[in-house]
Amino acid sequence: MNTIKLPDGRNLGFAEYGRSNGSPVLFCHSTPGSRLTISQEMSRDADALDVRLIAPDRPGYGLSDSKADRSFVDWPEDVSALIEKLGIDRFAILGYSMGSPYALAYAHTMPEKISGVALVGGLAPNLFDSAVTATFSPGSNALFTLARDNPPQLLETLKVLAPDGASLLAAMAAGLPEPDQALLAQAEISAAFLRDCDETLRQGQEAAATDFVLAAHDWGFDLGAIQAPVHIWNGLEDLNAPPAMAEYLAANLPNYKIRLLPSEGHLCLFAHWKEILGNVA
Repeated sequence: MNTIKLPDGRNLGFAEYGRSNGSPVLFCHSTPGSRLTISQEMSRDADALDVRLIAPDRPGYGLSDSKADRSFVDWPEDVSALIEKLGIDRFAILGYSMGSPYALAYAHTMPEKISGVALVGGLAPNLFDSAVTATFSPGSNALFTLARDNPPQLLETLKVLAPDGASLLAAMAAGLPEPDQALLAQAEISAAFLRDCDETLRQGQEAAATDFVLAAHDWGFDLGAIQAPVHIWNGLEDLNAPPAMAEYLAANLPNYKIRLLPSEGHLCLFAHWKEILGNVA
């Protein structure tokens, strides 16, 4: 288990995968998620692609201490401390699902450090547009509405919905489309997700609730100011980050490519991992 001490005294947990002297890529995990999202097979793919994959836990997840009043735009400070400690000058960044605002915030704040960005099943600021809400899973609509209108109730709901990793995995799986259900039916993938869900809740539900609240309000930065190349990947059957979000990102980012994947859902990261990683590294 790896941790570093941040300038404000907090601990930041992280894991490294792939090749230690490879091209650096920073992975921003989803919710649920942690540094443990990366499986052994995904690490082997990183090694084959000559990638040094760095996966930090956000505050309140896994091994990282919580932070009061955190935001998307203060995450770059934590990342900068980590990459400096690791001796990295420039890197690519990959944001998955709820990790996408964090990846974009870093690209906005520290453009000189970023060689490229990949967003996979990425969230966008248009959470409450009718094109999104009409295609969201019912659970996503309910959680983001609570995040916008009643954050304390959101936290209480998450405590009931996901008291442990197994409950969290079951709740997540219930809202997934058929392609994602088929992936989760594989024993190795299901076991990896359960491990990740357990680590998500190591410190409780507060970090996950905070992420929902941050996503449901103003993100604190302008997408149009991001100059780094951004490659957007989205499953056409994604109910957690509907294609209308990917299209919004494409309409508001100056330098992008977009790939909409037929017959894929929110877990397209795992189905297309090697291709996605190879394109951003």
